[in-house]
Amino acid sequence: MANISTNEGQPIWLKITSLTYIPPYLTNENIQLIEANDKQNKRRYNILVYVPNEKHKPYVVVCHNNQWHKCYSEAKTYRPYLGPFRDEVHMTDTVETKQTDDPTDEDSTLEDDAEQNNCIHHAPATIEVSSPGSTH
Repeated sequence: MANISTNEGQPIWLKITSLTYIPPYLTNENIQLIEANDKQNKRRYNILVYVPNEKHKPYVVVCHNNQWHKCYSEAKTYRPYLGPFRDEVHMTDTVETKQTDDPTDEDSTLEDDAEQNNCIHHAPATIEVSSPGSTH
């Protein structure tokens, strides 16, 4: 059994509930969700599969600490654990950035609130050291 280990030589076990997490700012057309009830899924829980291209075999992946890794499982129990970092998965990621020229409803609400808020925030202060009552 190949594994990625912690310093103690133990596998890093993964929670089943975190196996299908994809950061909201990423898309990857090569990653597919395979549901637990799929005939080809022997693990009995939802998984993400990276399908590189016709020449390479698909494999199960997991996003762990914002990095793509292979996701292995124990042979008898199918308990998932962390595999090696997979740079080729990151190479096919698309990072989504929200860039709009038009203000959204939320932006205009924030501007309205800023106009009505009379609190002083980050205002410069001048302290004269030689003034009466100064501790300096």
